[in-house]
Amino acid sequence: MIWLVSSLSFAQAVPSKGAVPAATSATKDLTWAGLQLGVTDEAALDAWVAERGLQCEKTPSPRRETIHVKCSRPDPTRFGEAASPGVVEQLLIVRTDSGPVHHVSIERVVPEAEAAKMYLDTVARLRERYGVPARSQPPPPSLDGKLVMSATDWRFTNLDVRVNLVRIGDNPLRIGERWDLPGVENAVAERPGSVGAHSGKSSSARNPHLED
Repeated sequence: MIWLVSSLSFAQAVPSKGAVPAATSATKDLTWAGLQLGVTDEAALDAWVAERGLQCEKTPSPRRETIHVKCSRPDPTRFGEAASPGVVEQLLIVRTDSGPVHHVSIERVVPEAEAAKMYLDTVARLRERYGVPARSQPPPPSLDGKLVMSATDWRFTNLDVRVNLVRIGDNPLRIGERWDLPGVENAVAERPGSVGAHSGKSSSARNPHLED
């Protein structure tokens, strides 16, 4: 089941029109708030969580060989320069069982009156880090509808970055930020003995935002 509302699901809920161009270059910036994608291992991640006094739940996926670290309602001031305004509902960090962090995403609930500006400010902040985005969708003229979807993407050969502004149904407006190492999730194997396991890779292994 796709996490359409409860946790970072909106990172997947973007219009299909205007496909993101393929990456042609790499970036040297693979960090978020002191975490380094592709480098931060289990011990370093545990230390990072402890140093910031975060309350997080570390759970192995029952279906895939990944570990999810979910931090509910974390204090955004603990993230330093990565902090953004709004109420942070959840921070999600994913690594493979034996590998370093390959995914970081954070979800903020934002007030409707300020949502468009917060989204554009977030895009501007990340543009300073990553340059011109591969695709950018402005916020819609009105944010009072039950379906609001805008996204801005940066694509590198070694990193995917996305910012979303989303509302689905009667839920509040949310801004999501997401960092992924390309290709890692596609290579994750099913956990041996998992329910519904079969030979070869399952479709759920391709997406860190599929609820296990």
